[in-house]
Amino acid sequence: MLSQKYKSAKHSRKSYTTNNQSGTVAILGNTIRLPKIGVVKAVIHRVPDPDWRLKSATISQDSDGKYYASVLFAYEPTYAESATHIKDTENALGLDYSSKSLYVDSNGNPGSRQGIIGKAKSVWQKSNAGYPVRLVREKVKPNHLII
Repeated sequence: MLSQKYKSAKHSRKSYTTNNQSGTVAILGNTIRLPKIGVVKAVIHRVPDPDWRLKSATISQDSDGKYYASVLFAYEPTYAESATHIKDTENALGLDYSSKSLYVDSNGNPGSRQGIIGKAKSVWQKSNAGYPVRLVREKVKPNHLII
């Protein structure tokens, strides 16, 4: 069906990409116009807006012989879409890593040790209950460091 040369012999999925140059690739109703192939029937899942510009189309053939086309569009965002994120410098908060309390914010408040770190610490303390602190430390040291 296609007179295109596929690029890879290693993969079962063969594909090629064609760029839209002066309208060579176009969507016309429920068809797609492609260079060297002509007009092909298509199932259009999402109709593009009129202000979208068609950039390229990738035609691929699966191992079962079915053909698929992926179409790439470009559009210029309007001012309303690009201005949705506004910097709020008055309420900004910075976080720094702290081994003691996990983090310290830019106001100097330490973070709480609740969650997985706090649970792990309490499990470790319960499993080593009754041992003096010195023995617990020696128990944790690797064997090659004990003198």
